[in-house]
Amino acid sequence: MFFSTSLLLLLPLLSSALRPVSQEFSRWESFVQRHHKVYATPQEEARRFAIFVENLRRAEERTSLEKGSAVFGVDPFADLSRDEFRRTRLMDKTLLAQKKALASKEAPEQAYELGDIPTSFDWRKHHAITAVKNQGGCGSCWAFSTAANIESVFAVKKGKLFSLSEQQIVDCATDQEGCGGGWPIQAMADVKHMGGLEPERDYGYRGVDERCRFNKTEVVVQINDAVSLSKDEQKIAAYLVKHGGVSVAFNAEDSIMGYTSGIVKLSPEACNPETPDHAVLLVGYGTEKGVPFWIVKNSWGADWGENGYFRIFRGANTCGIADNAVSAVVD
Repeated sequence: MFFSTSLLLLLPLLSSALRPVSQEFSRWESFVQRHHKVYATPQEEARRFAIFVENLRRAEERTSLEKGSAVFGVDPFADLSRDEFRRTRLMDKTLLAQKKALASKEAPEQAYELGDIPTSFDWRKHHAITAVKNQGGCGSCWAFSTAANIESVFAVKKGKLFSLSEQQIVDCATDQEGCGGGWPIQAMADVKHMGGLEPERDYGYRGVDERCRFNKTEVVVQINDAVSLSKDEQKIAAYLVKHGGVSVAFNAEDSIMGYTSGIVKLSPEACNPETPDHAVLLVGYGTEKGVPFWIVKNSWGADWGENGYFRIFRGANTCGIADNAVSAVVD
């Protein structure tokens, strides 16, 4: 990295409308050191600093729209432009809309039957969720959400928790776009057709599109079916408690870019529920100071958000969180 002298020479190029540079530069230096950022030239560092400051402005704007307790600010991607963030961490919104239009089997009513559901629940406390992973600069969140769901429902049903191969799903799922995106319920159907998933240790993640190297003799988990769930969040909660973590897709660009902590609660005007671009895993739910929330496992590493997780308001389909709930079925 080129330190302050080279960057300060270029600061006059930045907008005079920004807040005092010294304050922003202090936060920038902390960001660079914490995330071990290295830039090829002083000009590139100056460009990244300008993006960083713009992202801080957007974080403040999002905080002003926030109706919950979420805090937005400096996350590991604070030097990426919105377009770069979209291309490397999210999926094409139109792709998901196309995939969503395909018919899928719905979970039967008895799948939700549980009686009174607990007021709070967290599968992390019951050895049914693997450690947070990192998709890197590949738009493979759909594969991570799929694998995480299968890991969880298999653990709940069979009592064994395996870390499964996302790379196998990226490489071998048909009619998907690999690092360009995909749809979890279709990926689950592909996993069923393939005959199961290998463990991550045998088919490790590389974060690029490769040829399929699936070896059926290494399979440790198989599934029997895949189902779409109700959009009723009470039913989703009941299904989660009964069966394990639930795969969901939602509008991440307008909700968790710059997220650091708290409960995301945004209006439909601020976060369109009809434009999903990211797949994740619901692992539990709860209430904080009267505000109900979902606990959500992300795939951007443990140094993002709340140790790799985030919380989002439960009960109002915030950012479309309840529109695309799906799950594998293990008999």
